[in-house]
Amino acid sequence: MNTRDDPKELIGEVQILRIRVATAESEVKVLRDQALQAKRRRKEAKRMAQRAKKQYKRFKTELTELQQTLANAETKLFQAGGRALARKAAKARLVAKRGNRLSNESMTVARKPRPALPPKSREPGRTKMPPITGANVVSDGPADVAALNHTDTSNPLPQFVTL
Repeated sequence: MNTRDDPKELIGEVQILRIRVATAESEVKVLRDQALQAKRRRKEAKRMAQRAKKQYKRFKTELTELQQTLANAETKLFQAGGRALARKAAKARLVAKRGNRLSNESMTVARKPRPALPPKSREPGRTKMPPITGANVVSDGPADVAALNHTDTSNPLPQFVTL
């Protein structure tokens, strides 16, 4: 008997092929969904870019209109006799424009030097106690009155030293 024509083996082979077809179909479905989602994302990105371009054009025209209106107002002011005010306004505008064009290097050169301050420590100041030379005794019991009334000036009280 030929093993290729054996019905039991053919049934097993058909089942394996059915399983492989089902997994391939589900994989195709997943890939189709991913492709559609990518297409939607591209479409939305295109719409956002178009909106940004339109907004840029609109703001650019508004800017030119505002600049023209400002120029007209300055002309009227100049003709009305406010020459000094017009000069001050023009000078301020030139300084503002020049300030935008300066590079970082030239900005550092233009700044006034400030006096150097000592660096602040993040830790609170520590105090160092000097070594104890004389015995200052504190107790709750009866004390020697002569030792407590110590007034020797050759050995002054210890001072705190700040680091």
